[in-house]
Amino acid sequence: IVRRVKDGEAMLMWSLGGKARLIVGPARVRTKFCTIRFLDRARAGPFEYLRVDRRDGVIEHLPGPTALWINPVRHVEVTVQKSLELTSPTEACVVYKTSDKLARLVVQGP
Repeated sequence: IVRRVKDGEAMLMWSLGGKARLIVGPARVRTKFCTIRFLDRARAGPFEYLRVDRRDGVIEHLPGPTALWINPVRHVEVTVQKSLELTSPTEACVVYKTSDKLARLVVQGP
């Protein structure tokens, strides 16, 4: 069976051996003896970001505007979050990061 993946669509195809393959359209693929699943797309606008929980335990934050295919092989969950908007030059946001030691970053408004 030949399946068509249109422009702007993506499909995940598993072979009989269980190996997954990502196909991003436009494409025509043979799907004989394969399991297929069309993927959803997550989009973040200019004042949003994507929070991506990956299967390997890493959490990514992708600043918008951006888009991402939600791949169940690689992602546990993908959510769109609102970002903090600093509207005036007198506003600031203090970000604390802990890795091996505590780090502080001050982000000023526009």
